[in-house]
Amino acid sequence: MEALTRAHPDVETSRRPDVTTSSSGPARATTSARGSDEAREFFERLTLPAALRRRFLAAFKEEHRFHTTIRLSREDMAALRDLCYELDARMGIAVTRNDVGRLALRLLLEDYALRKRKSLLVQILDEEKEQY
Repeated sequence: MEALTRAHPDVETSRRPDVTTSSSGPARATTSARGSDEAREFFERLTLPAALRRRFLAAFKEEHRFHTTIRLSREDMAALRDLCYELDARMGIAVTRNDVGRLALRLLLEDYALRKRKSLLVQILDEEKEQY
């Protein structure tokens, strides 16, 4: 994990010289479609039903006993760090990178359990498989 220091409320600097960070705005992954109309339309239609939201929150509050590690690109790590900072500083929602990762995983697991071949995960991985 990169150790960050806060020199100024709007500027984050890394203690590691080999890790670059930016606070000029959320990091953009080069392969992302974040700005596309198609992506925006898809995500704007998403609404989490209250019962599912409560189930995620209950699972999130469960004791988590296992530790694991995942590898992220610099862009993903910067985007995750920026997201956590924005949620905390601008929306008052205290959250860690671990919290975000656990909730994202829960979402993918739930989607797969319900929709199997039509799940977002399978759609993405099948797309990659077809490219080879």
